[in-house]
Amino acid sequence: MEDDYFNGDDRGVNATISAPQFSDSSLVKVVVLSVMGIVAIVGNIATIYSIRKSKALRRVAMHNCTSIYHLITHLSIADLLVSGFCIVGEAAWSYTVQWRSTDFMCRSVKFLQMFSLYLSTYVLLLIGIDRWMAVKHPIKAFRLDIRCRIITVYIISLLFSLPQNK
Repeated sequence: MEDDYFNGDDRGVNATISAPQFSDSSLVKVVVLSVMGIVAIVGNIATIYSIRKSKALRRVAMHNCTSIYHLITHLSIADLLVSGFCIVGEAAWSYTVQWRSTDFMCRSVKFLQMFSLYLSTYVLLLIGIDRWMAVKHPIKAFRLDIRCRIITVYIISLLFSLPQNK
């Protein structure tokens, strides 16, 4: 029984490995991922721009900037990283079929992929906690400053993204 990656018997005994090939399905995957990545990057940049522009207008009008604007900005930053390193990175890897750079770059890209996914997840978690606190205790402020909470999320994401030894 032949497989895409193995030639030999169905148990894989004495099988030889053949390299993956670029195919029509790979092309479709590259196109779809590229379009998704470009739309996500443009959308996140537009979101960050819009929040920053409205923040400047709120300062002029002497209104306070709520924590949710900071959190959405950081969520857009995290999603921008996910779009760039995960979606566009996967599209590039599918197009080239193999890694075409150094070992250090491979490790760096994998680290940044994990970091961006952790960061996006934990910023979403922080938004959920912030909204829960706003509903549960509307008068009390969330005791920690928003910058402290965001920095903590970045540090946790960084620590969890570090390579682990076996």
